[in-house]
Amino acid sequence: MNTTAKGDAFEEKAYRLIEQAVQSGQLGILPQSSRVFKKKKYYSRDRETDIIFDLAIEVWLPGAPTYSFLFIIECKSYSHPVPVNDVEEFYAKIAQVAGVNVKGVFITDSTFQEGAFKYARAKGMMLLETSSEGYTIRLPKKARPAAPHAEEDPLEIALQVHLFLANLFAPATEQVPGLRYWSAAALENRAVALLGNYKPSLLKEYRPVDLSGFLSHLEATYGVRVETTMLLGHDAQGNDILGEFDVAASVIYITPAIRDTPRFAFVLAHELGHFFLHRELHLSQQLYDSFRDSAYNVALGRHELTNPKHWIEWQANQFAAALLLPEDALRVHLIAYQIHLGISRNRGTIYCDHQPVNREDYRSTLNYLAQRFGVSRTVIKYRLHALHIIVRPGHARWVRQGR
Repeated sequence: MNTTAKGDAFEEKAYRLIEQAVQSGQLGILPQSSRVFKKKKYYSRDRETDIIFDLAIEVWLPGAPTYSFLFIIECKSYSHPVPVNDVEEFYAKIAQVAGVNVKGVFITDSTFQEGAFKYARAKGMMLLETSSEGYTIRLPKKARPAAPHAEEDPLEIALQVHLFLANLFAPATEQVPGLRYWSAAALENRAVALLGNYKPSLLKEYRPVDLSGFLSHLEATYGVRVETTMLLGHDAQGNDILGEFDVAASVIYITPAIRDTPRFAFVLAHELGHFFLHRELHLSQQLYDSFRDSAYNVALGRHELTNPKHWIEWQANQFAAALLLPEDALRVHLIAYQIHLGISRNRGTIYCDHQPVNREDYRSTLNYLAQRFGVSRTVIKYRLHALHIIVRPGHARWVRQGR
């Protein structure tokens, strides 16, 4: 097979894999909201004519007059590492396509030169190496901008598509059939719907969920039980196992060591996330353990999501936080407490800097919310950051919370 034919075959394979997976709902976005194209033209402002790209994924949000996110994909089948010049040329073409949420994805069955990786990272592009020996996904490392609470976060959508493609092009031995790439907004909706089905008054009255009654409801409705009498041992790294979900028996085990502590609620809700989101996955413990743990990226201000294990655990955490700390309830109690403190400006956000008054308000607010919702301070901080409620210097136009 000559070079051109080999490249065309790789591109066709990529198109078929992506199209079939999107239509079957594996992307985690409704198929009717996602469109996959081959050799589609997009208008270049510089050329004043169209540029043809190998593949493209358009994501259309409800009611939008045009696509809200565009992922342009370049496919290269080389017998040598992809040079930096190819990546630069691809980016130059992408930059000519109008739209703030246009992302470049470069897929090869070879490898990338180190210079290509450095250039892609600087430009926020995704590089995906796929071969019979495994895959490597390389994500951009850029600071996440502070954003008001929004239904769809562009970074979450980008990560969603990136991980979807990584799993799709992984070798069969490393794929996770059944894994869906739920966005933060979709996970929020699922958690709120679950609470609404249990007791609508919880949402209307902004009350925390009563775990005892909720667990009885889950057992009666879904057949899932919770056991808290058995120590669970240690994982492969020697860390205590706090909770685990037995798929076959539909039983969630929580170690008795945390039963009467603030950590219990979140560990339980995290395992419930696995029950509702992941019980159909075909994933062996050996494969799960083979994926590296997520590393904390200081630039992103979050743990990187670079393999299916990271995505599975992130989904469970997001679901758990939304279940225990529904956004509306959290914001209502935050504002009520700020009124109690005498804070008169910028209610609904928490300004965290080195000023003593702001630091004291921050600590006091964390303690109050943790006690009100029956979770740890760590969980409160996780949720406040995820909802962009905590504001730090450099992301705000004002410098005092205000009494």
